[in-house]
Amino acid sequence: MSGAERPRLSVLIITLNEERLLEHVLESVRWADEIIIVDSGSTDRTEEIARRFTTHFHFHAYGGHGSQRRRSFELSTGDWILYIDGDEVVTETLAGSIQAAIANPGEHSGFRFQLHTWFLGQWFGTKGWRKEWKVRLFRRDRGTFDDRPIHEGASVEGSIGTLSGALLHYPYASVAHYVDKMNRYSSSMASVAREGGSMSSPLVAAFRGLARFLRDFVFGGDFLYGAAGLIRSSVAGYYTFLKYAKVWEDAHLDSHGSHLAAIKPKSDRQP
Repeated sequence: MSGAERPRLSVLIITLNEERLLEHVLESVRWADEIIIVDSGSTDRTEEIARRFTTHFHFHAYGGHGSQRRRSFELSTGDWILYIDGDEVVTETLAGSIQAAIANPGEHSGFRFQLHTWFLGQWFGTKGWRKEWKVRLFRRDRGTFDDRPIHEGASVEGSIGTLSGALLHYPYASVAHYVDKMNRYSSSMASVAREGGSMSSPLVAAFRGLARFLRDFVFGGDFLYGAAGLIRSSVAGYYTFLKYAKVWEDAHLDSHGSHLAAIKPKSDRQP
């Protein structure tokens, strides 16, 4: 295949205040044909860092992760799409696998590879049976992004191959950062659950939170990671509890009135 016929790769990244790791992330994919960054209003050094690696830095008002992904896709021109986050680093092994795959994809429309997550000194996804596989690489004409506000992904038509090498994920700077993220994410997912007609109660929220903890810690193998695994599974359970507690809260306020009613003068309240 001649150089002119070589398939081009676009790397898509959505950002919001990603200065913590962005330089390492962009360095790991600077071999790509183009890097498209869609930012939703960073106030830190994200733009300054990004412009050292690409001229394709664009602002798009936040409408959910899915909306941001779709915008980055619209701005790209590559034959193949690789999408990652501003806290995910492509290893050299994975980079080599990606380049080999798009040069000779065979019948495959996309490719999956492992995600390894760093938390409290442990690489989650490297022990036991719980492996996290992600389809993040696909042919431009075979994939589309969904519109979910978080936990969004791409739907790929056709055969999916498997690559060697891992994507390294550094999502949490601390336990406090983890808890803060889960609080924000639970609000977004509660909105999705409500729109889908989900109902909840305090008992349901508690049960689902406990079930999530047991799923991750016992059946998912987080116990293999010691104290870090216990904390990770506990916060995951807390996230699930919050999501369903917020679903119940909104329904409860809808039927009992806003919290503002509770601060009316006593003379204005009904007996």
